[in-house]
Amino acid sequence: MSKYSHDTKIVIGYGAYIKQNSFINRWVRFDTAFNAMQYLSYALGKNTYMGVGRNLSYLRSLFFANKGFASHQHIMSGDDDLFVNETARASNTAVQLHPDSFTYSQPKTSFTEWFRQKKRHVSASVLYRFRHKLSLGIFIMSTILFYPALVVLLISKFKIVWVASAFGLRLIIQMAIFGSCLKKLKETDLIPLIPVYDIFIAFIYPLIALSNLFVKNKTWK
Repeated sequence: MSKYSHDTKIVIGYGAYIKQNSFINRWVRFDTAFNAMQYLSYALGKNTYMGVGRNLSYLRSLFFANKGFASHQHIMSGDDDLFVNETARASNTAVQLHPDSFTYSQPKTSFTEWFRQKKRHVSASVLYRFRHKLSLGIFIMSTILFYPALVVLLISKFKIVWVASAFGLRLIIQMAIFGSCLKKLKETDLIPLIPVYDIFIAFIYPLIALSNLFVKNKTWK
């Protein structure tokens, strides 16, 4: 099951959270899977930008050759993300998606705890390479702007059939792609909730960005 070969120096896997019967747990797990869809698909496309420390390995020689986390030791969080962003190349990174390789950690149990953790994670992304910040930013902005644009078009009664068709087509494609990814990640119970969490992402991610802009985390938790 090892993904290491002659050229491989980094292996990225899926770091999941333990399932619990609560809304916040489903939200934490969906957000985790949503992010995994992005960084794992980028890695499979030979354009790796991050990995999570809960399921990440790299060669000792690579770590010492790049002076470990020295270039980003001044930030509170994100050493694993940024080390991968700094050292990953198309030829030296592999992805491990076998279910036996998935790790399961204890999740945050309140929205406040998750929000604070998410702020720390997002704060590291501003130090990604420019091409990664640009592509990820475009993707997130398209999600954030979709629903306000939909509401405006519906209120203005602009070609309702076209608007409804575009929304339906997006939802079908989204359910197919996200659903396939969630099955691969063994998170099938989240599939029916894809439309709900898509709306949450559109509203919560801007709050995280604004919070990071005006209120800085002062502790690790």
